[in-house]
Amino acid sequence: MQIDWSRNKALFAVFLIMLIVLGRNVVSQASDLSRANLPNPDSYYKLVILKDYKAETGFQYIARDNAPYGSWSHWSLPHTWVVWQLHHGLMFFGVDKNAALLWAGGGLTLLSMLLLAIFVALVVANVGSPIAAFVSAIVLVSSTPLFGYGQLVQITHHVFMLLPLAAAAVFFLRREFKASLAQDFLGGLFLGVGIWISPETMPLVLVFAAMRAAIRLQVPSSGTLSPAALGLMLALITGWVIDSPPPTFSLWALDHISFAWLLFGGLLAVLLLLTDWCVARHLSVPVSVCILVLALVLVAICWLILVPGALAGPEGLIPDELKMVWYSQIMELQPITLPSQWLGYLLVPIIGTALLGYIAWRESSLWMLVLAASTLIYAVLGASHIRMAAAMTLISTMTFSIGLSKLRAFVHMQDSSVPMREQLLVALFILSVPLQILGSIALAYFDEVAGSIESVADKSRCQLDIVLPLLKRLPPGTVLANPNLGPEILFKTQHQVIAGNYHHNINGLLDSFRLLRSVSPDIEARSLISTRHIDYILSCAKIYSTLTGEGHDKTLAQRIAAGEQIDWLPEKETVGDWRLYKNM
Repeated sequence: MQIDWSRNKALFAVFLIMLIVLGRNVVSQASDLSRANLPNPDSYYKLVILKDYKAETGFQYIARDNAPYGSWSHWSLPHTWVVWQLHHGLMFFGVDKNAALLWAGGGLTLLSMLLLAIFVALVVANVGSPIAAFVSAIVLVSSTPLFGYGQLVQITHHVFMLLPLAAAAVFFLRREFKASLAQDFLGGLFLGVGIWISPETMPLVLVFAAMRAAIRLQVPSSGTLSPAALGLMLALITGWVIDSPPPTFSLWALDHISFAWLLFGGLLAVLLLLTDWCVARHLSVPVSVCILVLALVLVAICWLILVPGALAGPEGLIPDELKMVWYSQIMELQPITLPSQWLGYLLVPIIGTALLGYIAWRESSLWMLVLAASTLIYAVLGASHIRMAAAMTLISTMTFSIGLSKLRAFVHMQDSSVPMREQLLVALFILSVPLQILGSIALAYFDEVAGSIESVADKSRCQLDIVLPLLKRLPPGTVLANPNLGPEILFKTQHQVIAGNYHHNINGLLDSFRLLRSVSPDIEARSLISTRHIDYILSCAKIYSTLTGEGHDKTLAQRIAAGEQIDWLPEKETVGDWRLYKNM
């Protein structure tokens, strides 16, 4: 029986499939969320910011971190503020504060996933077809990297920040590219909101702005780009006024709304207006593209020169001393290495790039070429930096689904007159979607068997909940622990920590690792313990057993992991693999 896939039916089907998938996620992870068993230290940090909120310091100060000094967070306000409002709504119905924070944060992540799928489906329905819009939802729910951040137990901004960008794509890639000042203004506004939520979105902002410029060049009737430029700058200026960099941060901070991003927005707005100028002068598309590419290179050079630290990137904040023992161990900053990751992360982006690249060549479509090339670039970024893979999924889903919608055998899939080879090719494209997830799951199993990844049993040995009852019985004090555990300790106890897994608390991280890597007679360690007023040192044997120093002597971390007696830390308690030393 042939199904008449109207736009509304496709969107309703997307809504239903996302409800089913997200509902299953709620059922499987509700217990973990209720017990605050979260996989990402950033989730705990977000909860601590909200739990310890004080009006006089705002949402970005963490008083119990970097003890005894406190620290300021770079996270912007939009995601935090939304979680805060949702948690107040839950408390109104009698939910206690901690549970309200957990469910507000997890619920916002799932709501973001639902809206993201709908926005992507709208984009594909606008420029592709309704049935391809349905396929886009299947691609999204089959994405390993996106659902890594899109789970109930992820209370972070990584999916939330993609929403305004997907909304901007809806307004820019509208049906038949009809002129609309309001939609272009909203598209630019949402691009600016994306930057405000997280500057990590900058490459995607460039991609969607470039696609809109390409449409303007080839379809002059799509309307002027000045409303988009105005909306972009309005959002960035509003963000700066409401949410300027917190104390201890540079006014040119790269990881917060700042002068760096006001300058970026201004230069991008100039490029959009330059596109209008090319159209107004009736320049040919090849000449206009050459002018715009040259202008893009020039403004990129200007931005990199003018913005302090832009050339150094994120690693510019990290001293060499920390790069080996801490920064290089953060998994989401690492490249993909396992066969399961190569398949689960890159199959759809590569197929989508090839497919839409062919369609762009066939139809001489500049905006499709921009999208296909950008997807390839994002595939490289996602492969080299796991944190970029969620954004890679957003753009590759659009690329794959739009490309599929342009194939004759897909549009007329129930027409037997279509050549068999074209039908088989479309079938292979569609089958690549379940292959992406089922194949990666199978390969992940073999990776675990081969010891390439840590087993569930090994992970459970060092869960903080095992030693949590002991921590809660102790008088509040300052705990030295692995930075990955710092945020969880802050949320689940009333203790302070020296450092969590946070790149701006450089002094806390340096002191933590200098202390733990010290060797007998531990002169530096004892000095730091006195300076930082450390009351407890907590370690799981498995975590600290490999933390070596510069010489051949055992480090303090290794002696603690082995449970050795330390004369200046006379009191020790053991719970499973955990060791707790008390500074009396």
